[in-house]
Amino acid sequence: MSDKKLSLSHFIVLCEQLSDFLKSGVSLYKSLQILSSANAQPFHPQVKTMLAQLESGIPFVVALQDLLPPDVPLHFSHVGAVPNVTTLLDELVLYFREKQGYVHHLQQQLAYPMFLLGSMAIVGVLMFGWMMPLYGQFFQSMNLPLPLFL
Repeated sequence: MSDKKLSLSHFIVLCEQLSDFLKSGVSLYKSLQILSSANAQPFHPQVKTMLAQLESGIPFVVALQDLLPPDVPLHFSHVGAVPNVTTLLDELVLYFREKQGYVHHLQQQLAYPMFLLGSMAIVGVLMFGWMMPLYGQFFQSMNLPLPLFL
């Protein structure tokens, strides 16, 4: 198992790069060697771990699952059921890009209601923390009884 899980966006980039290497005719093992030698990649240590797992005989799909963030479950019923790694990687990219789109859309939809709730909280604090005491002083200065809500 890798030392650190990848973020979903880094996992997508890794899958895209591996898929591109495979489509250009580079073997999976060589692709991982190239990616593990590129120190500038944010997922450099995880690719090295994945390469070591493949060298020890762990299937690619299992090693790939180890890189996923913990909140992203991915299960294959049978490891041998994945006939084409390039297709698998392309489908994973499509699926997770769509999932990121849903999350982004949900965040956009919730922005305005969260703004309204925050504004209401600020107005409530101002009303009860600053305005109500002023009204109380006003009524006391005129020697009037305070209304029930003050």
